[in-house]
Amino acid sequence: MSSARDIINKWKLQLLPSSAYAVAYTAARASIGFAFESQRGAHSFDSDRRVDFWTRPNSLAFVPRGCDVTSESERGGEYLTFTVPAELLPDRGEQMRFNHAISPDAIKAAFHLRKALLSANPKDTLAIEAQLYALLDVVEQV
Repeated sequence: MSSARDIINKWKLQLLPSSAYAVAYTAARASIGFAFESQRGAHSFDSDRRVDFWTRPNSLAFVPRGCDVTSESERGGEYLTFTVPAELLPDRGEQMRFNHAISPDAIKAAFHLRKALLSANPKDTLAIEAQLYALLDVVEQV
């Protein structure tokens, strides 16, 4: 039987605090992000051209596997992020990245995951996985 930590590690689930950040990477796996708070900064996706961004609170983002990402914010905002196991999101050619998607289902799932991650000892693996799948379902609908 798997533990909540096994599920969290399989999906590389992280809750990032509000803080300044600067990242640059190529996504080894598709990833999903959820902004709990507003953020401002500059970013680029599969390009050297950086553009200013403003992320709305309670919004969902998706980055496909292989996408080059740079992002920087002086303040950041609380952000949930996780990678999708390859077997759950087969490579369908050109998957489109997006951000700023608002969905009541995504908001509900993200807040449940946040609560589980803030818990000293998350136990309910089925509930955690159900919320991860709920967010994946929203991504597939966008």
